[in-house]
Amino acid sequence: MRKNLIVCGYLPEHHYFYNLIETSNKINLVGILDSYNELALKNAYNNNVSCFNSLDEILENFGKIDLAYIPKASFIASEDNRLSISLLERQISVLDENSCNSELLIENLRKANQKNEFYYAYRHIIDTAFFNRMIGIIKDLSRKMEIILIDATFEQKNLILISRIICDSLKINTTIKVKNNDVYSYYYLITGEIGSYDYIFKIYNIDNRSMYNNQKHINALTLITNEGSLTIDLTFKNICWHGNNLKPSKTILKNHEISDCESKVLDNFISKRIIQRDVQAILNDAVKIKEIDGLLSGGGKKNNAKQLKGKIKTSVHLSLYNQITSSDTGSAIDRDLKTIKSNIYKKYLYYKNDFLDDYFQSMNNYVGMEIMLFLNSKNIFNKPYKKYNCNEIMNKVTSRKTKRNESIIKLWLSQLSNTGFINSDYDNYYWASNVVLKTERDRIYDHLSFLWNWKLGNPLSLKYLKKNIKEMDKLFNGEINCNEILFPQGKIDYAEALYKENTIYKMLNELLALKVAEYILGNCEEDRLSVLEVGAGIGATTSAIFTMLEKMNLQRRCEYIYSDISDFFLQIGREKFTGVSDINYKKIDLNNYRQLKILPQADIIVAAGVLNNVKDVDITLELLYKKIKPKGLLLITEPVGNQIEMLVSQVFMMESILKNDEDDNNLFASEVLWIEKLKKTGFNNIESFPSDSHKYKEFGQRLFVAEK
Repeated sequence: MRKNLIVCGYLPEHHYFYNLIETSNKINLVGILDSYNELALKNAYNNNVSCFNSLDEILENFGKIDLAYIPKASFIASEDNRLSISLLERQISVLDENSCNSELLIENLRKANQKNEFYYAYRHIIDTAFFNRMIGIIKDLSRKMEIILIDATFEQKNLILISRIICDSLKINTTIKVKNNDVYSYYYLITGEIGSYDYIFKIYNIDNRSMYNNQKHINALTLITNEGSLTIDLTFKNICWHGNNLKPSKTILKNHEISDCESKVLDNFISKRIIQRDVQAILNDAVKIKEIDGLLSGGGKKNNAKQLKGKIKTSVHLSLYNQITSSDTGSAIDRDLKTIKSNIYKKYLYYKNDFLDDYFQSMNNYVGMEIMLFLNSKNIFNKPYKKYNCNEIMNKVTSRKTKRNESIIKLWLSQLSNTGFINSDYDNYYWASNVVLKTERDRIYDHLSFLWNWKLGNPLSLKYLKKNIKEMDKLFNGEINCNEILFPQGKIDYAEALYKENTIYKMLNELLALKVAEYILGNCEEDRLSVLEVGAGIGATTSAIFTMLEKMNLQRRCEYIYSDISDFFLQIGREKFTGVSDINYKKIDLNNYRQLKILPQADIIVAAGVLNNVKDVDITLELLYKKIKPKGLLLITEPVGNQIEMLVSQVFMMESILKNDEDDNNLFASEVLWIEKLKKTGFNNIESFPSDSHKYKEFGQRLFVAEK
């Protein structure tokens, strides 16, 4: 039975917890508990869940919550240091990475025991294998070489861990002596002795607010010897040796990067007595580790420690926590791809149907009102029951008579008629309803923003929509290029919002990336497979593919070709994927059939949102089919039918509006027609996502997977 999980606070991008959630069939992430602000909403959106600002609100929506995870960057936990107690009081077990003092830690353990729940603090439950490896390496180093200086830079919450590593590996059983100290805006600097060893500690305390912008922090321990230095990175679990041929102690201190800080400590020692006392108090806190260890190991007598130990051994949550803190996430082949696929589907169902219905209705109303107000400004539909035909409307809207403009007007009239804004009488249209007021339009937009912003997508998507609406006159008259709106001053912020930070594109890109990974796992034995992406654009789909391949350790099993007709987009790809070695860039025009014919064959061809704007879909599909190896895949994402927001945006960027052989009142071909075209070309085993039962189908975007 899956356990309901909440995350209390902020999770940085690419946090290891994502892998656990995605690959586990034991837990179900139901929400984020955080302060209700834009950052919190964005965090929840990135995790595909709802944001709540109270425990009662979560329990009201989901009933039973089994487990709460408090990440170390949790702002809500830093505001409320008794958050873990509140969770345990409601019989919710807690995995806690946020720092707390020893007294509160002990209180949490006692409360967990009282409520028959589980509480685990990150700083005391560590990756045992890595910890033991560090101890062994340092012991071996101390036997072979003289350690001149211990240098460490770390978060305050890791003080006890650093102390344990040093004391256990060097067999030191004494107090940590502080000789000198100083305080800076971001950290304490202290020097002294641990046993017979000199140390320099730079200890900093993270302001949780800054974690939203700065997610990388140093937690490193360096042991300096005559022959070199050994550095252990506790964050990324790396161990490095630098052979520097260093000289004796005084020279090292003099040349050390923080030697100036040490001198300042000596100069200002008297004025820093209060700070010294505070630092000493922090260090003395390490003594409490014995009492805490006693409670965890069963060595203590208070609060039925033996019983607590038994619970820990049999706890599902403990094994779960071991998965979280383990650096070994397993090989790609060991992953359950069905679970990942299932979880991708489930995590995009966190908003209920009535919420999505409200969004779709609000979007239809808003765009319909904007079109009506634009037509009103051209003296169209200003008088009830006055009829206009398409040519009259066209003449009033623009003097630029193009096939595209004519098609846009027809699509608008069809949409307005279908949604009740106007009525039709054969080829004539008239208005017979209430006046569209700007105040009502503004109210609908505010509500639409509430539904969309960091719940379904990036707020910039709606700003881009408004920008297009504002410039509709110029777009009809050809006075402005639609790409100037989408890429102002060459920036891709709007494009990222539309094609990457948009809930339906996110889901389809993840499913597409999963299909690539599945194919590579099932077909790659010795030779690497080739993936060709045409019309790669800003690399939104590419990013999803590389993220999935990296997650499953498959990066080296494929050669990737990133192609586009535009040098602008190719340069974006080069800048975005500088760290990817197995990627090549190629300029490809899908309307240049001669160029397509001489392309080498690929195992997989990816075409995300690009085929709807080629001159002839059938010819392009046929040429792409010939460039796919036997049993290879074509993966395409395409809009289907009408998406009303595209009738005031993307429609102006299409060279020729697609003739879909079905209905001229639709901007894009239907799902049925796409499947027919793929079958006619020769593809088989065609799949379409989302499924008929998935609410996201109403967004009007599809992923088609076709096998040659």
